[in-house]
Amino acid sequence: MQGRRKAGAVVVLTVVTVACWAAWLGWDLDAGVDADRLLGPYGWWQVVGCGLCLLVVAGAAGRWLPSAEIAWTVTFAFTLAFATGALLLPGRQPGMALGTIPVFFATFAGTAAVACAAEVFWTRHLHSPDDPATCFKGRR
Repeated sequence: MQGRRKAGAVVVLTVVTVACWAAWLGWDLDAGVDADRLLGPYGWWQVVGCGLCLLVVAGAAGRWLPSAEIAWTVTFAFTLAFATGALLLPGRQPGMALGTIPVFFATFAGTAAVACAAEVFWTRHLHSPDDPATCFKGRR
């Protein structure tokens, strides 16, 4: 893919990733307190919906970008959006920023797996079925 087109695809992927966070999680910034225990602001259905949204985005992006670029772009964009949301929580606790660490690793793991599978799928369906897909090494 040409340099400008690739850069454009990365920008679009970043915007769509942040939009997934905003649509599913960004609007709900009220952390609950139950018997002196801080609860997260998100319902399970929001987290599942956001995760599925990101997996669909990563799979679709495999049409235009190599798996490594998808995994890193989605991971950094989503983690930054999540961390920003954690900073905006009213009454946030000092340790809430630590939640960003597992979010980073979980986002990378899930996105990398789907992006790699998408790269194999798109390589075989858009090129020759005999053309070997090379996850995290870029297309030939």
